[in-house]
Amino acid sequence: MLEARQAGPEPLARHGWPRARAARGETAAGWGAPGLGEGKREYAPRRRRDTLLYRVVAEHLEPFIAHAAETYERPLPRYVVEALRGFLRCGDFERGFLRCRCEGCGHDF
Repeated sequence: MLEARQAGPEPLARHGWPRARAARGETAAGWGAPGLGEGKREYAPRRRRDTLLYRVVAEHLEPFIAHAAETYERPLPRYVVEALRGFLRCGDFERGFLRCRCEGCGHDF
């Protein structure tokens, strides 16, 4: 049976997110949040291909689509297939990226 849990900061703390940043000597000003100071931090791209979710979807998407087409009366809806394939493409810098800069304050995002 699944247990309902209240969302809040505890799940993040349990995984070490705030503590890890504090242990590295980071302050809120260096986290890149607007209005928390002028701290700069270097961009570190996420490693999307290293996540369990990415690996599972990448490995099983095409066999799943084929199975659904063979097994069920109707194939998966096109929007479902497009969303899953889009997930695999998301964050791939080889496909391009966008950098925005405010000319007023110089903030990049």
